[in-house]
Amino acid sequence: AAHSPSGFAADAHARCSFFFFGGLSIPVSQAILAHTFSYNMTWGATKKEVERSNFCKEVAKIFKRFWFSWLVSWVIVFAIIILSTPLVPLAWRIDGSGWAVIFPLAVVVGCHILFPVRTAQFSPSPSR
Repeated sequence: AAHSPSGFAADAHARCSFFFFGGLSIPVSQAILAHTFSYNMTWGATKKEVERSNFCKEVAKIFKRFWFSWLVSWVIVFAIIILSTPLVPLAWRIDGSGWAVIFPLAVVVGCHILFPVRTAQFSPSPSR
């Protein structure tokens, strides 16, 4: 069966949307907590003007913007790894039979790590 270009684009968009929506839980939780404790928080909007930039500047912006969610995600990744080794007592160990615990957590963590890829995909690029 032949695939149409629009079908391919829709499929790629659906796959990227999976990471976008999967990575929203930390930012939404931050917003709810900010509202609960009356912390003044503003949402950023997409810039409509084009500015010149380069790879290094954009990587620095991404690290500055997503440091908290990456920190939490990598701590959870290392916790999953440590808790699956003999370094912890047997009662605390998560072995291969605990895949129903590991898989959903790993998917959410993976979505949070890849969240900047989706948000950077549609950022404006400088025109020449």
